[in-house]
Amino acid sequence: MTIHERMTCVYEHREPDRCPIVDLPWPSTLERWHREGLPADADWIDYVGADRVEAITVDNSPRFPVQVLEETDEYIIHTNEWGLTKKDFHDLHSTPHRLDYRVTDPESWAEAKERMQPDRSRVDWDRLEREFPKWREEGTWITASFWYGFEVTYSHMVGPTLFYAMVEQPEWVKDMVDTYLDVCIDLFEMVWDAGYHFDQVNTWNDMGFKGKQFMSVEMYRDLFKPADRRLADRPVLVDPFPHRVARLTAVRFAHERTSASEGICPRAVRIGANALEGISQYISQMAETLRMILV
Repeated sequence: MTIHERMTCVYEHREPDRCPIVDLPWPSTLERWHREGLPADADWIDYVGADRVEAITVDNSPRFPVQVLEETDEYIIHTNEWGLTKKDFHDLHSTPHRLDYRVTDPESWAEAKERMQPDRSRVDWDRLEREFPKWREEGTWITASFWYGFEVTYSHMVGPTLFYAMVEQPEWVKDMVDTYLDVCIDLFEMVWDAGYHFDQVNTWNDMGFKGKQFMSVEMYRDLFKPADRRLADRPVLVDPFPHRVARLTAVRFAHERTSASEGICPRAVRIGANALEGISQYISQMAETLRMILV
């Protein structure tokens, strides 16, 4: 089976030839594998027999100027298109050191929001024209990466300010989340209408933290669930797309360590999340949670 045939079986609840194997190693992991024997010219996916998934991405950022502020032999300090200033080490791939955020309040958010207008320049059409026919010919599974919700707001847009805003300025938080999603929907409609049809809508939000989620279920329900629901229920994302919202919600649900009735995970499943990404040591716990929900 190709990965496309294999994943189609999984989403249609039919038995594939084997379980799909999909991963995204960090660059430092690949460097270690090469030191430990992976041939220098080898593609790790082909080498270990994993499944190839390609993602279509769009740019829903405010497109703030990208600048290098400082660079040494050891590290680089730079800004990105979201207005985040961060420090990255050249030879160490890890969680970046986030130093400053351009958006800090509703007033600075208004400037960012004004810059987030969907247009065709936010899609890499050259890549799609060049690679998409090959993906389809090879039976590759193709995903659409929707970037909205808790993760992008915390990690790229406002940082820890988000935690205060979730309590004190919830309408601001919802406006940010809705804006990210609106821009993504508009851009992926352009992609779909141009004939580049994807198999899965993919979104991720790392909401797990040290045995619990970052927020209460009530906060998720009030601030972030409406956007998840809107994406899942949107007709243009239900009828044309092969697997409804076949979303791979990489939320680190397994970190919750809560019962099926208490955590965020079952609420995402009931909204329409057809697949969940988990960390290997917590997969059995996730499976038990889903069993309680679905059986």
